[in-house]
Amino acid sequence: MKLISSSLIIKIMINESTNTPLALLLKNTLINQVAWRLGIRQATIKHFCYDFSINYHGQVSHKIKDEYEIAKDYLNPAFVSYLTKNNSFLIKYENDYYSDKTPEIIVETVNQDINAINKYLELKYPKYYINGKFTPLKKYSLRYVSSYFIDYELGGNYEFLNKF
Repeated sequence: MKLISSSLIIKIMINESTNTPLALLLKNTLINQVAWRLGIRQATIKHFCYDFSINYHGQVSHKIKDEYEIAKDYLNPAFVSYLTKNNSFLIKYENDYYSDKTPEIIVETVNQDINAINKYLELKYPKYYINGKFTPLKKYSLRYVSSYFIDYELGGNYEFLNKF
């Protein structure tokens, strides 16, 4: 990047490889704008990255603080493109992530064997099991646990993740 103006009023940074003003490169890559355009929550993008081992911080191209010193994450344009291409999965992922579920619902969602799901859940989330049986408690629900993450952990096919 090179500085083409250093007046006190405005600084315009130019990307030397594309000769494009940085403001244009960042346009529509602010995480809240991307999430709104995709019809999902900002947190869904972060949870998706965490669940599927995508380095979220590696996808943030710029972190800029506004006048109130609140940091704003600008996503890498290639990552925005990836999210846009996989928007339908992100919507399904979000709906699943934020809903209460049972092992049977997880099986229905991802077409895995009920025994494999129960074994996985009992190992990873033992508080849901009493005497080896799934016991939904109001205090403990499987909300905020992704059926797709469980399927991924059990070897489900998520080839599209490798394309990023």
